[in-house]
Amino acid sequence: MMRSLILCATVVALGVGCDARNTSAAAATKPPDTAAPGRKPELQLRWHFQGAGQLAGDTNASLLRQVLTLPATRRVMEDALQKLARAPRTLRPGGQAAATADLAPRVRPMLDDLLHAESVGLCRTEAGKMPEWTLAVRLDDARAGLWRTNWSEALAALGAVPSAGSQTGADASWEAPQPSTPSRFRLSRSGGWMVIGWGDKPLAQLAEVLGEIKAGGRPKAAASQGWFDLDAHLPYWANSLGWPANVRWPQAEIGVAGRGANLRTTMRLTFPAPLGITLEPWKIPTNTIREPLISFTALQGVGPWLAGQDWIRALGMKPIPNQIYGWALADSPFQTYYTWRSPDATNRLPQMAPLIMPLIKTNFPQLVTGAFTWLPATAQLSWDGMPFLVPFMRPASAPESDFLVAGVFPTSGTTNRHLAPAALYAQVTSKTNLVFYDWEITENRVRDWQNLGAFYNLAARYKAQAADGAGFLWLTDTNVSRRLGNTVTEVTWTSPRELSVVRSGSVGLTGFELMSLARWLDNPAFPGYRAPQRIAKPAKGAKEAPAPHTP
Repeated sequence: MMRSLILCATVVALGVGCDARNTSAAAATKPPDTAAPGRKPELQLRWHFQGAGQLAGDTNASLLRQVLTLPATRRVMEDALQKLARAPRTLRPGGQAAATADLAPRVRPMLDDLLHAESVGLCRTEAGKMPEWTLAVRLDDARAGLWRTNWSEALAALGAVPSAGSQTGADASWEAPQPSTPSRFRLSRSGGWMVIGWGDKPLAQLAEVLGEIKAGGRPKAAASQGWFDLDAHLPYWANSLGWPANVRWPQAEIGVAGRGANLRTTMRLTFPAPLGITLEPWKIPTNTIREPLISFTALQGVGPWLAGQDWIRALGMKPIPNQIYGWALADSPFQTYYTWRSPDATNRLPQMAPLIMPLIKTNFPQLVTGAFTWLPATAQLSWDGMPFLVPFMRPASAPESDFLVAGVFPTSGTTNRHLAPAALYAQVTSKTNLVFYDWEITENRVRDWQNLGAFYNLAARYKAQAADGAGFLWLTDTNVSRRLGNTVTEVTWTSPRELSVVRSGSVGLTGFELMSLARWLDNPAFPGYRAPQRIAKPAKGAKEAPAPHTP
């Protein structure tokens, strides 16, 4: 649940990103101007979480429940909660630092309640005002009293001051300390709910939620029946958080619930303009993709997006592929491959050899070791000079030599390997509106991505990931990994402006997402993010130091 939006961003960036040359499309995706006069308030975020307490009697998602009870999971959750509890120490209303205010003892009990109790969160924007946030948590009187005490003490430590005459009845309000930041923080108790609002006066959204509780006993946003539901207007958040501007970010509606042994995630992505996806009959190179498979990916409709990428135009790649396939083998953690149709690949590859490194130097300056070389004897474009591995690109073997295959660990051939089962490909070819399919054995793929990540750190001269981080120890615990099972993701094109996503898996995340989550949890700046440190190159003429240990 924490990283469900990773899938959304991946689908958008790979399959439905806008053509950077299309200025009209870019204008259509610009987030609404919340400062424009006369614009009505807009809901930018809504979530509803049933709370672990209410879900305790549900027997679905049994694999996730097993993972959650493991000591390694409890340790990583404790570590994350402690870091989150300390995070407000660096914040203060109006943007000033409060380095001496240790808020963790006050914040931590409230975080525990957010995991256990039912909650609703809302964020709304209005012309000329700061975003208004509202949080409603269902609490008994004892926990509500603790929230009232801890919330007021935390705000006081951050410099907020009580509003005149605000400590009446079940309500209490505070004002931000700077006159230039007319923020109000208000806490109210109504019908078994503790409701907190903050933003510009008069906190109209908070008043609406209190009215809903008074009329119906609960906020209207709490009507959903799923375990966790989230609606997010991604164009607004992309603009606020600095996400890539040349992507047509959608409105995302996400639902998570248990189904049998697995967790089922659904998404509806609604875009501001028609996607213009071109669907073709699937042409899977079944002779190239061989066993023993631990993952298989099929993606189509990417042609229009690729046509707008500068690096594709610089390589002169023609025709532009509209379908891309990927797979991984169980033999080695580095055997992950991708393939796409590219007629005349043998003649095109030698021409691409001198073009690739300048593109890498421009877009990935940390990866400038070695050079791409054309090897006529094997008809292969090879990145020589990289540590341990040899990234490559070459035509597939006959009868599929009109496909290009790329990876970081060349195979010795496919003729002695069994074909993948037809039932796997039928999951793709049997659907007429499918644009993305991904199946994986998640335990194996976690290990693959960890090793590929360690290789990337080594090649880019980043310091290795610490082996004692709670996130790293969590994913490397075999009691956790052996319960990750299979994860299947399907994305279908349901209308000109809409994609639908369905995922089934034991914990709701793929191996790549789990690896990314673990690294984020172990990042020194969590819940923020700090780029990893680089290892300085030795002085000219000095002996190269041994490569750092990469777990």
